[in-house]
Amino acid sequence: MVSFPILPDDASFSSIFADVSFYQVLTWDGSSYIAPNSAEAGVGYWILVLEETTITIQNADPVTGYTKELPAGWSMIGSVYGKTIDANTVFSGFYQLLTWDRTSYVSSTTIEPRKGYWALVLEPTTITAEQLFFFKLNE
Repeated sequence: MVSFPILPDDASFSSIFADVSFYQVLTWDGSSYIAPNSAEAGVGYWILVLEETTITIQNADPVTGYTKELPAGWSMIGSVYGKTIDANTVFSGFYQLLTWDRTSYVSSTTIEPRKGYWALVLEPTTITAEQLFFFKLNE
């Protein structure tokens, strides 16, 4: 399960995976898996490749944040953060948060960079994630 903290000018999966011989991308729409055409901020994705693959994304801008409405039940969400954060800072109403460790689901209370998550909420919930940038000003 992955997410995209940066999005290229052409966020279509056919462009992102142009050099990969085979791939499949799925996400959850609230009732079933779907095969989206392009990457979005705040969404978690299952990506199937047949061998270990490194993707280089060029001409991309960092995702500075997103707001997402989650229906009651399970949703796939993603991180825009450059570091691990406490999930409660994004939304305090989650009941359960799971990610994939390449062999099984693991419970989590943190959100890590580039990972996707299953988030269970018991009632409709709005989450807001904002990337924090710190600049050192030269005097």
